[in-house]
Amino acid sequence: MSMRYQAENTTWLCSELVTLVYQHGFERRAVTANLEQISPSSAVLLIDAPIGNFSDIVAFIAQGHELRGRVTGIEQDRLLGSLLTIELDVSTRWTPEWFTPEHALRVDRRQAVAASAA
Repeated sequence: MSMRYQAENTTWLCSELVTLVYQHGFERRAVTANLEQISPSSAVLLIDAPIGNFSDIVAFIAQGHELRGRVTGIEQDRLLGSLLTIELDVSTRWTPEWFTPEHALRVDRRQAVAASAA
């Protein structure tokens, strides 16, 4: 099994404060968000304050690294806030060698699927 295949099938559950940068009309804004999950191709961020209408192209800064991408999903939770699913841009794909989030737990997606099917 290739290292690339392993990396593409690994997700990290985590908890780390990051800065989410987004465009709201003509104004560029930044808010604190919590990085909940990250993989080479996507990330999930939790924001506790509503941010209104915004461009689906966003960036977030974690440990001094800027990752850019497109919001592909928003799940609203009445108590927690909004979970943003971000598809990372090819130019800023994440690898654990780049940085490892705090409070991280590595999860192999294939194992998670097999466990949920059992």
